[in-house]
Amino acid sequence: MSSTKPYELVTFRDAKTSYRTLTEAYWNWIYEPDCDKKSDKGYVTFMRDDSIGGPRKPGVKSAPYKDTIDRPEGTNIFFPVYHVHICERDPHPDRTPCGIIDRCVEAAYDDLSKINIKKDGNQDLWADISINGAARIPITTDFRKHDVTLVPITLKVGPNNLNREPDYHLEPGVYDGVVRGTYMYLKNFKKGTYVLYFGGTASNFETSSEYTMNVT
Repeated sequence: MSSTKPYELVTFRDAKTSYRTLTEAYWNWIYEPDCDKKSDKGYVTFMRDDSIGGPRKPGVKSAPYKDTIDRPEGTNIFFPVYHVHICERDPHPDRTPCGIIDRCVEAAYDDLSKINIKKDGNQDLWADISINGAARIPITTDFRKHDVTLVPITLKVGPNNLNREPDYHLEPGVYDGVVRGTYMYLKNFKKGTYVLYFGGTASNFETSSEYTMNVT
């Protein structure tokens, strides 16, 4: 990484332990009530992705998720470019609850196997950044370095948790699950205004998010 960049890009290969910890923390954050108002966990700021179409929301094509946040200099951020979490209560491809981790693994691989492949062989993912009003540029051109192939997590769902989507609602409890996907971990932001764009397209759904982050 060039030392002139106003942030540090961490790859999965460099920080396997951190990625496991962060993916578990991310998914537990997602299920918190009003999670968007609790994005600063002290050591990292989470940014969420948002499903904008496909069988999960039949006939619905909403606008990309947008948010504006203020953070102090030195902040770290973590977000999913395109990912899936499957827990024992989520449906297997045959639409029965996964029940056990082995079936969670099968379901996770089945879901992300549907991601679109471009002619050059790359997955149809994007993670771009605009710095202080400049044109947006790719954060990375090699998403493989940020792929979490399989991470076991424990999901602790409390009362009044965020109902992501009707078919994926979880009752309060503790669940075993797995995570697979592409995540970005950016550290030590210097002062400035950043706009981050990220998402992906598959045959069964699409995600797209845009965050403006003012670092002071």
